[in-house]
Amino acid sequence: MELSLIKNKFCALLSDDSKKRRLIVFIGVIGMALILVSELLPKDKTSAPEKAGIEADLSNESYKTGLEKELTDILGSINGVGDTKIMLTLDGTTEYVYAEELDTVNDNSDTQKRESYKSKLVITERSGEKQALIKKIIRPQVTGVIVACTGGDDIMIKEQVISAVSAVLDIPAGRVCVLKLE
Repeated sequence: MELSLIKNKFCALLSDDSKKRRLIVFIGVIGMALILVSELLPKDKTSAPEKAGIEADLSNESYKTGLEKELTDILGSINGVGDTKIMLTLDGTTEYVYAEELDTVNDNSDTQKRESYKSKLVITERSGEKQALIKKIIRPQVTGVIVACTGGDDIMIKEQVISAVSAVLDIPAGRVCVLKLE
C-alpha cells in the first residue's frame, strides 16, 4: 500500500519538467556532499589483510607481555596454583624473512660454464603503499621463566607448573623456576 503511494508521488515528480530538474539537481548535490564528507572523515588504513601484518609488528616487549599474560591465566586455573606472577627472558629480537625472487643466468661458453644469481625482494602494494612481502616471522626464543605462585611451596604443584611451562614454551625444565608467592 505505501509502496504504491511512493511510486505515484515519484511518477508525479518526474512528470513535471521543473520538478524533475530540481530532483536531479538535489540528488546530484547530495551525491557530491557525500563524496566530500567521505574525503574529510579519517580513514581506517587497517584492512583485513593488513591486520595480520600489524599483529606481526608487535614489539618484543608486547610479545613478552602477551606470553606472560597467557601463562598467568592458564597457570592460575590449575588447581592449587593460586595467584600467579610470571617473568620471561627472551633471547634476540623478532626477525623478518622477506620473500625473494631468484633469477639464474647461465653463460655457457666454449671452455667454461658460469652461473650467476640475482635476487630481489617481492614488493606488494596495498592502499598505495609499497612494502616487501614478509615470508616468515621468527619470534625471539624464551630462555628462562620464573613463576611465583601461592602454591609454589607444594612439590606436586611445583612439578605441574614446571611441566606445563616447559611443554608450552618448549624449553628444558631446568630453565623454569617455581617459587612461593608471598
